[in-house]
Amino acid sequence: KDTELMELVKTTLNILLLDMISDMDGNSYGGARGRVKEKTIIGERNSPLDEIIYIYFGKSAWDIKTFYPEFIKTNWTTSNQAIMSSFIPDKIIYDIIKNKNFNYINEERKHLHNTEDLLPEDPTDASIYKYTKVVAGKYILGAIQYQDDYPSYIKSSNYAKHQQLEWSFISTEESREKVQIFTHHPGNSVQHSYWIGDWGCGCISTFQNNGIVLAIFNIGTFDKFKFIHAYYPKDKFDEVVENERWIFSRLGDVYTALYFVNEYYWTTSGEWSGKEIISKGTINANVFVAGDVNEYGSFGNFINNVSNSIVLFNRKKLELKFNFVDRPTLLMDFRGKREVNGISYPLNKKLYSSPFMNADWGSNTINVSSTNMSKKYLIN
Repeated sequence: KDTELMELVKTTLNILLLDMISDMDGNSYGGARGRVKEKTIIGERNSPLDEIIYIYFGKSAWDIKTFYPEFIKTNWTTSNQAIMSSFIPDKIIYDIIKNKNFNYINEERKHLHNTEDLLPEDPTDASIYKYTKVVAGKYILGAIQYQDDYPSYIKSSNYAKHQQLEWSFISTEESREKVQIFTHHPGNSVQHSYWIGDWGCGCISTFQNNGIVLAIFNIGTFDKFKFIHAYYPKDKFDEVVENERWIFSRLGDVYTALYFVNEYYWTTSGEWSGKEIISKGTINANVFVAGDVNEYGSFGNFINNVSNSIVLFNRKKLELKFNFVDRPTLLMDFRGKREVNGISYPLNKKLYSSPFMNADWGSNTINVSSTNMSKKYLIN
């Protein structure tokens, strides 16, 4: 046995699990993410990630007896290898999970993925900047803050935003069915199906601050689909209220608001009836707000506050501004401008920045802390 290699693999697996639980609440994983599959992001079936969560943490957002027999036949490389492996996560991971019952922000910076152009020893410095808000026992909201362009010499630049969910909201109360909301430009192929975006368009840019996400779409002449759509399962909510371009929802004491710059309409027939909102136009934008009773009081008060906000969209500049009562004014454009109250928002320069994981970009040391212990992971 190669003991050095085994230790490196253990370290890598522990870091991957730590990365994963930073964007989890209870048995739910949320926020922006890549290489998504349609049936998992619209909440109709389990994914390999759910298997890993169940195997290592004993948690699942799904009925194990129902999905496990089917899953075990079709996902050998995921669940079965984990079951047969002697790997056991470090104790600090379980200590974090046990005591992770508070609200927090997780910011990350990741390399753009490229599969064929550069060797691992020479990765591009271009990055994806990611932001996730976790409100314990209530919801997860996350978005890509900014994504660098691929360098011009990279042949696989069409992988930019490849099967990527740029922003999403998911409810996380464990006693209730999980509900997701997100907006996307539909895909047009098998790999990039209706709900997971198309290959090579790069049609969306997003920015998040606390419980607010701004999104701008610039489809241009790239694709046959000249519209954006939202996954919004209307019948899963306790209340849904529409007010001009705003759509408000309540799920227990969690509130959401979704705004379309262009006119929108609900799909009323077929598979996505009552689950899809369509908004036409090659240039479009959204504002999404999430909150709860602790932040806004009643649902009616939430509706009033959000309805009194001002949304300004400059189509020529592709610039979106959201002026929200008693909260920071947010501004973004389709490229790199990101502002909070007129001040340029500093994109996270660290690899990890959260209550649990901290590491500088380019460092070989990741510092991990929990309620009862701390640990350093070294990657050489």
